[in-house]
Amino acid sequence: MPRFLRQFGLRTLLLFCFVAAVCFGLLRWRMDRIHRQHAVAKELLERNARIQWQTSGPKWLRDVVGAYYFTELVMVDLQMRGQQDQELSLLGDLPALERLYLAGNPLISDQGLDHLRELKHIRRLSLWGTGVTDNGLSKLSHFDALEALDLKDTQVTQAGLARLSPLPKLKELYHRFEFTDEGLQAVAQLPTVYFGELQVGEISQRGFAQLPKIRFSKITLQNANVTDWPWYLYDHPTMSQIELHRVEITDEQAKQLIATNDLHYVILNDVPVSDEILPALVALGNGLTLRLKGTKISANGFLKHLGDRQPGRMHISDEIISMSSMGIPGMYLSYTGQVPLHDLPGLANLHDVGFLSIETSYPKIDLSHLPPLPSLELIVLDVPINDTALARLAPQLGLKTIIVSAGDQFTPTGLQALKDCRSLEELLLVEDARMTDEHLAAISECRQLRSLAIHSHGEITPQGIACLADMPRLTMLTIAFEDQIENDVLAEAAQLKKLEELTIIESDFMDENVPSLVGMTNLKELTIYHSRMSPAANERLRKALPGVKMEVFDR
Repeated sequence: MPRFLRQFGLRTLLLFCFVAAVCFGLLRWRMDRIHRQHAVAKELLERNARIQWQTSGPKWLRDVVGAYYFTELVMVDLQMRGQQDQELSLLGDLPALERLYLAGNPLISDQGLDHLRELKHIRRLSLWGTGVTDNGLSKLSHFDALEALDLKDTQVTQAGLARLSPLPKLKELYHRFEFTDEGLQAVAQLPTVYFGELQVGEISQRGFAQLPKIRFSKITLQNANVTDWPWYLYDHPTMSQIELHRVEITDEQAKQLIATNDLHYVILNDVPVSDEILPALVALGNGLTLRLKGTKISANGFLKHLGDRQPGRMHISDEIISMSSMGIPGMYLSYTGQVPLHDLPGLANLHDVGFLSIETSYPKIDLSHLPPLPSLELIVLDVPINDTALARLAPQLGLKTIIVSAGDQFTPTGLQALKDCRSLEELLLVEDARMTDEHLAAISECRQLRSLAIHSHGEITPQGIACLADMPRLTMLTIAFEDQIENDVLAEAAQLKKLEELTIIESDFMDENVPSLVGMTNLKELTIYHSRMSPAANERLRKALPGVKMEVFDR
């Protein structure tokens, strides 16, 4: 015996040997476990699986021994890899596995889950699209760490969900169920699960009685005919979104339902509520998503109570009013129903909007109630607009762009009123907005314009184009010709020395139109749609305008 060991008694030496044997045994066990995991990883990669490793343990020890023995597989993704039950057996050698994705393997059944029995650390498990049934869920009862489970498109029934009740940490459950009474009774036994959305079909009072026990963010109810069903959702502890389709509810019940929950998402479709509930909706504050369709709420009532929300964008048509704004919190308010644009006093309740679009088939619209909107910069009028409507735009001091794409009811007098829009930079009169020389003369008084689009129906002459020369800031011009391109009109446009961008659309641009443009050396950009120029004419035009960026689109 070496001299330094003689100072220890026999018992101490035996204890030392025992401890050393245990330590070396544990080390050997650890090494074998890691070797097995690397062997499994190699086979998984041959199956085109995605895997992820995680390193643990003290850094000083990893530096001494090497990271190899402190790295374990924590994620395996075998989604849509054609896996079968027996092929899951190798997963039993991955005791540190936390995330396992088996989605899209229909040949995996309940028997395949037997191979996962030793995986005590699984936190996320995806069984979407597999053949797992209710019996398979019972085999997950030992997954004490499981937090998220995906059961979409499996053979699991709503009643079978009750078998998940032994899982103490389960929080997320993904499914495609439209719950019945039986399904709601099952999920009521899962107090830790939080449903992002709970879709509920036609259920009885027994099913509604389960809702206060279930944690969910959004509920979608259809065909609810139980008289007092809203009572079960008053003061719900987690509900923040509600979607109702074809349900029976009174105004009083709806007001109570809204007032007792912190809602930020409300959809009412074919629900018999009236303007009486609008004050309750207003009280929900900003950041609200609201869609109303098939209700008894009126368009004017909608605007009266919600028009002051200052949306970034607003669209009005014969059957829709929508208001939205980006940012945090965002907002989307939508009304679908009859919108009487010939008599819409609710417009007076608008406080501000950045972009306004109006579209209607009414022969006449009334904008007399439209108040000054400080942030309004763009308005699109796809309506048969008249002089009175154009005059209502003059007080919009921040308005930069007006687009009119329908009707010819306005006269030069109506256009002349736009000169008071001091910020107006773009006026686009397209399609059915018929222009004459008198219209262009009125437009020329809008000295602040930078961009103009007009549609010639053969009633614009060179004299009308000449009026535009008095506009000191006009640098962009778009001309659409209804029939054939009028060379004399183009030739007069060439005399607009401040013009920098010219766009020609609608009619075919032929070789004979080229001479009208060759003198426009002041241009920076020329765009021609519907070109039928020959290659020689195209080349001639490009040589005549060498410094011009030219885009030509053949018909």
